[in-house]
Amino acid sequence: MSTSPIEITGISNAIGVAVGSAHACALLPGGTVQCWGGNYSGQLGRGGTDESDQPDPAPVVGISGAQTLASGDAHTCVRFANGTAKCWGHDRVGGTLGSGANVPFGSPVPLPVVNLP
Repeated sequence: MSTSPIEITGISNAIGVAVGSAHACALLPGGTVQCWGGNYSGQLGRGGTDESDQPDPAPVVGISGAQTLASGDAHTCVRFANGTAKCWGHDRVGGTLGSGANVPFGSPVPLPVVNLP
């Protein structure tokens, strides 16, 4: 663990950053997202889960045009210009991701959030 800021290799133009308990994601120009860190519940959005830490940023599957980014304990969500949103990672108590599906072990790919006001 570092007590000083460290440079994340491969990220030089982030316009936003969100941090969960064991992962981090960067919002890049064009609305793509790259994540790194722990992936035990699919919170890196890479299409799978892996118990080992993933120190290098990699793109989240199928995300482009995102405008904002937010992370929780083991999940991340993005919002798009048209007001829709997608989330991936752990689905605590069957509702954290807002997908309407009960995904107890999480979703390693972004799922649309349903019933937004």
